[in-house]
Amino acid sequence: MMDDQANSRILRSDETFDVKSDCLFCANYAKSDKKKRGGDVWDVKTFDFQETIIKKCKERNDLWGISVLGRIEHIIDLPAADAVYHQTCNTNFRTGKDIPLKYRSNKRQKTSSKSPGRPVDKDQLLAFQEVVKYVESSEGKVISVSDLVQKMTELCGDKSYSTKHMKNKLIEHFGTDIVIGELDGKSDIITLKITASYIIHNFHKSQKNEASNERENILLTAAKLIKNDIQSMQYDKSFYPASENVKSIEDNLAFLPKSLLIFLNNIFVEKDCKLKIAVVGQAIMQACAPRNVICPLQLALGLQMHHQFSSRFLIDTLFQLGLCSSYGEVQKFEINAAASNSTLFKNYFPGQFMQFVADNVDHNSRTLDGLNTFHGMGIISCKTPGQKTSWNIPRTDANYSQLSDANIEIKYYKPSEASVPPIKFNELTEISPKNKNFFHSANLLIKSVWIARQTRPNCCGSYTLSEVVLPIPNGYDEFVH
Repeated sequence: MMDDQANSRILRSDETFDVKSDCLFCANYAKSDKKKRGGDVWDVKTFDFQETIIKKCKERNDLWGISVLGRIEHIIDLPAADAVYHQTCNTNFRTGKDIPLKYRSNKRQKTSSKSPGRPVDKDQLLAFQEVVKYVESSEGKVISVSDLVQKMTELCGDKSYSTKHMKNKLIEHFGTDIVIGELDGKSDIITLKITASYIIHNFHKSQKNEASNERENILLTAAKLIKNDIQSMQYDKSFYPASENVKSIEDNLAFLPKSLLIFLNNIFVEKDCKLKIAVVGQAIMQACAPRNVICPLQLALGLQMHHQFSSRFLIDTLFQLGLCSSYGEVQKFEINAAASNSTLFKNYFPGQFMQFVADNVDHNSRTLDGLNTFHGMGIISCKTPGQKTSWNIPRTDANYSQLSDANIEIKYYKPSEASVPPIKFNELTEISPKNKNFFHSANLLIKSVWIARQTRPNCCGSYTLSEVVLPIPNGYDEFVH
């Protein structure tokens, strides 16, 4: 099997090449009529044909050889691509001759004539070929278009392509097998999709060359297939994983690519090991594509450890072992979670009873210099009957200054001077052992107040006296204190 996307790859810029209907050598129309025997148009039927032609292109090292190499070098499987060629062109190419006279006109029978375009520069063509090889060999690395322009400048100097032209040439050469986008704020980042058929083709090729390392070749091919499946998946990093997906084992297993899931299912021998398979599988995915994916279980474990122990050392240790998200990602989630919430009451309906609960937290309440103290107040609202709510938390570059929507404005009470009469304090009698009248009066006041005290309940007794029964919309009666 192979992708149809690779069928029309071409290095030439003056025409469009179709491997199914154009000759591999002269690029002229060469559609085969399979009903008629004989003729000059042949189909490619063996894998060895492609290897032989590539080797011959390098031996010729002329303009014709470079053009042919640009057409077929990156087509994975010529027989599966239904490639065709003129036998006359094939013979001339193999024997070191030039293109046959009847195929030198560049007039295509299936299309109208086009302008020839700019002439091909041999040095520029060879430099771009090296750039293509560099892209294919840089699997897993972050490469930008500007990096490729700089590399081409090192090879051919002033003949290097501009950034815009380099991008167009890469898209023209690789087609839909290349993705040029943005990653971590950097633009024009290149990602090359390697198809499964390309990996399998290389496996069969290595089998011919190294028959003694069959076991190792099988393992390497399986690893490449799994890695390709992981990197080819589409991930959405604009939102964090939902809590429902984190709790569901089936959703966590579905997060894994099929090849990785099959591989892990054949390694674990326990009866109930779905959770372990999901954990190990997501750890492998995070290690394979660290910039592209946020695995649900990796993030959940980091959040749980931070909530339970508040230890950066613990999270950093688990992150280095590949078991959870980084400490920075955990902090980023908490900031975004707070920023996405607000003081507005979500899903509140008439008939609900709501009560606010507040508590303070003090840190370094007293220091030697009076600095670095902290006093905070946390407030939650409790509603009954309860209603479960959830929402997706966006993943943005939020910071602590953007948490104003989740804060409650502190308003200080300042009475007006006109409404409050001035308070005058009488001069207090000096407390002294010599002043016996003061102690006698104070002792008498204390005894009088104690006898005249009013009986009143404590905190629990106040709740008991104020107990009422409220009607609940769903038909149940609950006691609310």
